[in-house]
Amino acid sequence: MGSLKLKVLIGIGCAIVLVLVALLVRSGGRYRAKDASAESEPVQRSLEIIRALAQDPASASACMVAGANRQAQASVEEAARRVSGATAIELKQAAWFGDYLRVEVTCTRADGGAVEQYFLFREEGGKLRATGAGT
Repeated sequence: MGSLKLKVLIGIGCAIVLVLVALLVRSGGRYRAKDASAESEPVQRSLEIIRALAQDPASASACMVAGANRQAQASVEEAARRVSGATAIELKQAAWFGDYLRVEVTCTRADGGAVEQYFLFREEGGKLRATGAGT
């Protein structure tokens, strides 16, 4: 009986892997990372948004994409709190993943500590809007 359960679990695992591989192939690598220039307009606009969030974390919802789910909103709000009060915000890395721009920053705090944070953005109605964030 235990052998049958193991075979079923292995079969389910293989099916999941096959589905994931099929989805990856179908996407044609659309979501592979493509470096974004630090001087590019979208990266500079994203840094402006992040710096504004550091000054006023309560404004997080105003910079979000329309219809963002609660989890995405909570991640941006938490990230805004983490970067709040930063004395300096420096770009660490930026890359495009399909239509999404991932911007990773290092924030120096007044106490000398540093926080690393990333934000996800995409264009919406001609504006760069946050879609999520993480550490």
